[in-house]
Order: sequence, then structure tokens, then C-alpha cells
Amino acid sequence: MILLGLNSKFPHMRQTTSIKKISHVKTCLILVSKLLAIYLFSYYRMLKIFNRLRIMGETGTFFTLHQFNFANKNFLFLQESLKCPYDREVFNIDVSKLEWDSYIRNCILGIRTYIFKDPIETLPAAQKKLQR
Repeated sequence: MILLGLNSKFPHMRQTTSIKKISHVKTCLILVSKLLAIYLFSYYRMLKIFNRLRIMGETGTFFTLHQFNFANKNFLFLQESLKCPYDREVFNIDVSKLEWDSYIRNCILGIRTYIFKDPIETLPAAQKKLQR
């Protein structure tokens, strides 16, 4: 036991504490501070993810809640006016021949790059994370 000090008003009372108690308190304080740091780090990380999800929701809300009808009379007229096979091959405007998989993939990459401001270099890491 180590003598920490005497109280001048009460000289018969002694304050004593053990070194083990002090080391346990220090260990507990260090553990609590580390847990707090981990909590705050994960909190800010989750806050960043939540903000990105909120932006995604706000961006897509208008397009998902409204119905759009487009008149395509001029397009149909243009498509019918291309009677020559050479013109149809050069000016390929037939939507039924569109490769939809690559089209949708490019749309998603564009949304990720230009709306969410996420650089294309982070794509492999995101794909790896998604596969976990």
C-alpha cells in the first residue's frame, strides 16, 4: 500500500490506495476512450452513408413518382423514311436492336459518377465489398 496523503483536519484518517487499483482505473479509462473512438468513427461513417442514401432518394423521387409520356411521331416518320438498307445500317435508329444490358450498365455508371460524385476508380473496391 502506498500512502497518498494525510488530511490535515483528520490526522488519524489515512488515504491509501493500491497500485493495482490505479492500473485498473487507467486500463478502464483507456478501454472506454478506445470504445468511444470506435463508436464515433463508425457513427461518422454511417452518417456519411446515410447522407449518400438520402441524396439518392431525393434524386430519384421525382422520376419515380411521376409518369412521363413522350410523343414520337417525328421519330416514327423518320424511321419509315429510311427505306434504303444502306441508310438503315448507317443511321441505326431501331431501338429493338439496342443492347439493353450495356445501356443500363452505362446509365448506372453515369449516375454514380456525375450525380453521386463517386470516382470511377472506386468501382473495383465497391464491387468487392458488394460480393462479401
